[in-house]
Amino acid sequence: MSTLIIKPPKHLSLEKAKAALENLDFEIVTNEYTEPYTKVSEAELRSIDEGLEEAKKGVFIPHNEVMKGLRELIENWKNGRSNDYLVAKS
Repeated sequence: MSTLIIKPPKHLSLEKAKAALENLDFEIVTNEYTEPYTKVSEAELRSIDEGLEEAKKGVFIPHNEVMKGLRELIENWKNGRSNDYLVAKS
């Protein structure tokens, strides 16, 4: 048996690619070691792509700022203070 690994083009979902291959009598064999990493929904993939595009445009919060906010949030929680002002207003 030969193994073929395919990567469908962006416009074609993995499910549609599998269906097309099955229609051509290809047997789909799931690799148990990679399968957990392939269970990403189309919505999640779109969200990842959006985030990457935003990062390219510089639309993001740097890691050190996020960590600073989290440290403040935790300290306030420990001391019983409100964190309402840390919630982003949209």
